Amino acid sequence: MERVRSIVRSVPKVRDVTEIKLRRSGPFLSGRVRISVDQDMSVLEASKIGNEVEATLSKEIGALREFVVLLAPFDARV
Repeated sequence: MERVRSIVRSVPKVRDVTEIKLRRSGPFLSGRVRISVDQDMSVLEASKIGNEVEATLSKEIGALREFVVLLAPFDARV
């Protein structure tokens, strides 16, 4: 889980990683991650970041077969 967190945080414009869920299915991994991005970011830009997170994780973790990236606005007041 810490490796996933580190990889996700390395993607530019990811403000925070708020949730990681991983599940092993035989030799493969599936899961989801919830990340925070700037509140004023366009939907298109946020989608590109989500796609980049997914591509980076797939590249770095060969056993990863299915992964969902959930996006949420980052609120610095929390």
